[in-house]
Amino acid sequence: MDRRIEDYLSYLESVRGLSERTLRVYGEDLDRYEAFLAGADLDAAAAHDIRAFAGSLVMEGKASSSVNRALSTIRGFYRYRMRFGGLTADPGREVENLSASSPGCRASGIAGMTVGRLDFPRGIVRILGKGSKERVVFLGRMALQALASYLTIRSMRLAKLRVSDHGRVFINARGGPLSVRGMELIVERRRVASNMNKAISPHAFRHSFATQLVGAGADIRVVQEMMGHSSISTTQVYTHVDMEHLRKVYELAHPHGTKDR
Repeated sequence: MDRRIEDYLSYLESVRGLSERTLRVYGEDLDRYEAFLAGADLDAAAAHDIRAFAGSLVMEGKASSSVNRALSTIRGFYRYRMRFGGLTADPGREVENLSASSPGCRASGIAGMTVGRLDFPRGIVRILGKGSKERVVFLGRMALQALASYLTIRSMRLAKLRVSDHGRVFINARGGPLSVRGMELIVERRRVASNMNKAISPHAFRHSFATQLVGAGADIRVVQEMMGHSSISTTQVYTHVDMEHLRKVYELAHPHGTKDR
């Protein structure tokens, strides 16, 4: 274990008074993070390294609570390094800010996404949301990899069709900008190909994103920012959805529920 991690854990034990079990869990998170960096200097890590680490945990099938705890541990470590270790830039702080950006885009925002607003090093894209308000959207590791591959194919396709590059990220079969209706048709074709009976639309993915955030315990105002809602009352709809799910679980599992016996 890196000496800086050992010093941090000692600080948490002696100054913060954390329990042995908590320290062990924090140590495991930081050990895993150090191993992921594969020998790179902890203090030289950037925000994209931390996001990539979080992405690796998701790909391993780790629960969202475990991923969030690991990120919280890493942010705490870098705050400690800023205060006591002479670190001049906090990569964890940028990840914390970006986590409040929305990957739950509206279809119109995706359709209007431009290549010039993609920032691969930082893992973000700036889009125009409702009311022409610009906001920053966080892109996960898998999304960045898919976009990088897609942009190569996109360039080849535009060249083959001899279509001038209009700047939109997503294009249709003729090389023009992909419309919201075009996205709906793509989703519908995929639904049919998957033999899925339930109706689905691009908005369903945005809806699922918000519902999963609420279900994972995310603060309602954080979800509001992620979704780009101007009013908290719009976001609160998703808390009702999650409460309905909890009610059904209660009725099925609890002795005093209404499940038929």
